[in-house]
Amino acid sequence: SDLDSEKIDLDYFSILSQEVLEEAFRTDKSKYHWLKNGLKTYFEIQYLRSFYQERLLIGDGLDWKILGMRPLRWMNVSNIKLIHRYGAAYLYAMNENTDQAIGTKFDELETDNQVSISQFKMGALLDFIAEKEGRAKFEKFLKDCILEHHGKEIKGDDFLGKLEKYFGESSIFIREYVKEKQRVDFRLKSMHHIDNEHYEIKISKNTPLNIPFHLAVEDEESRVQNIWLNTQKDKSENVYQLKLVHPKKLTLNPNFSFPEINYRNNFLQKRWFGFYKKIKFKLLTDLPNPEFNEIYIRPDVRYNVYDDVLVGVSFSNRSLISRPFTYIITPYMSIGARKPMGA
Repeated sequence: SDLDSEKIDLDYFSILSQEVLEEAFRTDKSKYHWLKNGLKTYFEIQYLRSFYQERLLIGDGLDWKILGMRPLRWMNVSNIKLIHRYGAAYLYAMNENTDQAIGTKFDELETDNQVSISQFKMGALLDFIAEKEGRAKFEKFLKDCILEHHGKEIKGDDFLGKLEKYFGESSIFIREYVKEKQRVDFRLKSMHHIDNEHYEIKISKNTPLNIPFHLAVEDEESRVQNIWLNTQKDKSENVYQLKLVHPKKLTLNPNFSFPEINYRNNFLQKRWFGFYKKIKFKLLTDLPNPEFNEIYIRPDVRYNVYDDVLVGVSFSNRSLISRPFTYIITPYMSIGARKPMGA
């Protein structure tokens, strides 16, 4: 089947990538496991981008039926692309608080983190720099670095030093990022019209590291302008004045482009009274769509001897990925007492 062929193709590419890197240079696997593992994931991301750009994560599961219906088509999980599996994996690990620092020794990593952190998270960081600086420039850097150390040992610290020298502010944060467990969270705070086509945008971050970010601005004709900006070290809020033409939606670090713990505050959309997030009601618990403030609705029926039958509806923000704050509100109507109840 197509699904089997796809799996074989991706498995072979992963194996070949690993073998090429093993032959290219040597490194201390225990201490610098993230170097080869991160590069392998970087190559996998480029391969998916070239040949599986539109492939969905759930594959043919989109057409799975129950009672003649296709429920997955109603869920946000059906919109997640295969290329975003890396971002979804490390986001889940961070929200479950099971992740570790990238620089943790390999034999001290939990089994899942040997993949989600050592491979996926590090690969995403390399892809982030490549996206900002240009893939041709980044791949020239990789080629020069590998040729210089071909058949020799390279230390992770030396690789990071070359990265910093080559890309400057775009990569200087990575050295500290690798050392410690990170909980980076960017927030798109506000956007205000100044004059003509100029807008003031406020971005906050919860880290002193001067990490750059990607801002995607969609206009009223659905054209997307991609803007890369730097943040200042030790400054939690940064203000930018940008020239934009009829902006409709702003997305900060789209498609898991940077490993944040929270993407729910990375969206603003133009409405009647300014830019803010829409509320969306859903019946099925789902992977969260950070573009909306999602509220999940579930009918509930209970019985007790005091109130007779209780019919209610619960409203909750609990999704398939944990979040720092959750709530459940369930108002009930007592059939026997004929009055509203609370829970």
